[in-house]
Parts: sequence; C-alpha cells; structure tokens
Amino acid sequence: MRQLSSFEEYFYQRRNLNLHSCFYLAITLNESPSRELLSHVITKVISRYPQLYSNVFLQDEKPIVRPIESFIYFTDVVEYIQEEQLTEELINQIFRTVKFKYHDDVPIWKILALNGGRCLVLCLDHVFFDGLSGVKFLENMMEELNTIECFSNYQDIVYKCEGKELVPKHPYSNWPIPWKWKMIRLLAPLFVKLDSYIGPWVANFTHDSSMLNFNRYEFPKGIFRDVVKRDEIRNDNCQLTFSIPAENLEQLLVKCKKHNVSLTSILISVFIASLKEVDPSMIHGSQVTVDVPVNTRNLIKSTMNIDAKELEMGNFIMAGKVTYDITEDTDLLHTSKKIQDQIVKQKDDVDSIHTSKLLDVVNVEDYIASMANKKFPGSTFEMTNLGFQKFS
Repeated sequence: MRQLSSFEEYFYQRRNLNLHSCFYLAITLNESPSRELLSHVITKVISRYPQLYSNVFLQDEKPIVRPIESFIYFTDVVEYIQEEQLTEELINQIFRTVKFKYHDDVPIWKILALNGGRCLVLCLDHVFFDGLSGVKFLENMMEELNTIECFSNYQDIVYKCEGKELVPKHPYSNWPIPWKWKMIRLLAPLFVKLDSYIGPWVANFTHDSSMLNFNRYEFPKGIFRDVVKRDEIRNDNCQLTFSIPAENLEQLLVKCKKHNVSLTSILISVFIASLKEVDPSMIHGSQVTVDVPVNTRNLIKSTMNIDAKELEMGNFIMAGKVTYDITEDTDLLHTSKKIQDQIVKQKDDVDSIHTSKLLDVVNVEDYIASMANKKFPGSTFEMTNLGFQKFS
C-alpha cells in the first residue's frame, strides 16, 4: 500500500466534497456481446491493470491505495439499463448518481450497458483514471472481443483477489523541483490561507469584467444545488450531441494537419463561432477562457525515464488554458491557428506540473473547499479531446 499523492488527493477530495462524480467514455458496437463473452473479456482486462482492482482506503486518517481484498462480481462492474441511447436526461442522471464509494472493497469504475449491451458507457473515477485510460480499457476490451468469437461460460466472479500489484506511485510525486519552485512552495501555504480569508471580499474588484458571461446565468446558483453550502453540483445541463462519421473525421484530421492546427483547436473555434452568434443583449464581456487538459505521458517518459507501459492506465494530465476575444473578426481557420499557438506553447510547459505540485504543501481538502467559494467561475468551458480512436 502507499499514500495518495497530492495530485491524486485533489480528485479524491473533490469527489468527497460532491464537487465531481465521474466521467465517462461511450462506445457503440456492431452487435451486442453476450454476458458470457463480456464477463470473460472483463476478467482478462481487469487482471492487466491494478487500477481496475484497487480503491482508496483510510489508514490513520490518511488516504492510501491498495488492492481490493474481496471478489469483484460481474454485476459490480456491469449494469444493464433499459435506455437504448445516451439522451440528455440519461447523461445528467449519470453525473448525478454514478458516484463511486471509497474506503470499501469495491472498484471505482463500472460499465453501463445500453440497448442490450450494444452501447457500453465506461464510467471512471478521476483518482486513478483520465480519458486516455478509458481509451486503453476499451482498446483492450475490443482486442479480446475481436479475438474470441463466442464464449459459453458465464463468469460471475471477474476478480478473485489475486492481484498483488500495487498502483504505481504517481510520477508527479518524484518530479524534480528547481530552486524557483522550491521558493514558491515555501510561500504557497500563506497565499492559500490569505486567499481563503480575503478572496470572497475582493472578488468583485479582481474579477476580469471582460470575461464573457450570460446575463441570465447566475453563479453560484447555476451550478450548486444549495448556494449556501455549495456542497453538491446540480448536474442539470443542456447536453448537445453531434456525430461525425469516421470517414469524414479522418478527412477532417487530414485537413487539420495540412493547416497546422489540431482537432482540439478546431472544436474550440466552432464553439467560439457559436458564441459570436449570440444576441449581444444576452451577454456581457467578450473574453472566452477555455480549460484544456493536456496529456503529460510523453513529458513524463522524457523527464522520468518511465516505460510507456506503466503510463497506459492512470491520471496523467496537467491544466492548460487558452483565451480568445469574440470581438476579433477572424474566420474559423484563423481562430483555430490562434488557439493552436497557445496550445502548442503549453504542451511541454512543466510549470503546470509544478503548479499542481503546490498541493504538496497545502491542505488539499481546505483548498478545494475554498475554490468552491469563489465568486465567479474560472473559465467559460472545458474542451477535452481524446483524438481519433479506431478501437480495433
């Protein structure tokens, strides 16, 4: 067993405080696998990654990581539901109700099987997983499904407490700290305490009035169920879905490469173009700020000399951020290039990792609670793009 890193504890405490539930990655199959086949496949995938058979426990009131010490049953990790597709109502229901239990011998992930199992929604907790971990899980699953034509023996037990491998220590824990950041780490606790005391009082004066806001959206009323306690997210969002056929997506990626932009910057630009069409009387401010999680696997490999296999499953991201003023008169491609320039500059910027490591020297739970008491949201929206995945 080992203690949680401060980076992992951030996501653990955020979930404990009901400020996040889970995230999901969905895949639609050509046909529904039988329960017998799916149970066999999941048994094989679980055995490969300790994150899939581990949880967070308390020891001397401190969160630690260790393998689960009881059987995992198929019904623990696969739930068949009546819905046939991911509707707005179902998506919000997932965010409201799929909350994994810590401190217990149960996994912190599960699959929701829609339409008899043809649509599989993989729900994951951020403590051990990021989006690319979900991709790796589904890749492993599809590899097994494509290898085995049929399997007639249903496996009620998919994990038999045989996992002895621990979830590896998070690479950020051993990240080399330069002198500049050692000095900042000495001052960080003071700044956090100062912000928690005076932050709410000075928020009106320090908030960037140019940030785009919708006049009818009230913060924090729009996000928290109880604006006084601020201890639970509403999760009643408007969910919009658009589908791009695989062949069209491949053509789009070719065009992105030709113009030296990414799909991420294109998608952000599409959202910005939509915001430009909003009636000016419905908004105030024009500055759009977008959070962009950045995959750090390549940075970890080059800095820490860690094998790529060890980075297949885990939460290896850092916070990226891009800004754009919607009053700028540019077309979609030029907007994308401006966004792409900002993304590229942050791709290998280790300062974001050092910033996250400041959690080492503060009380993580208190820090997250203070963030929930901010008077304004920190960004307009977040863009997560897992790239083009064939899952075959």
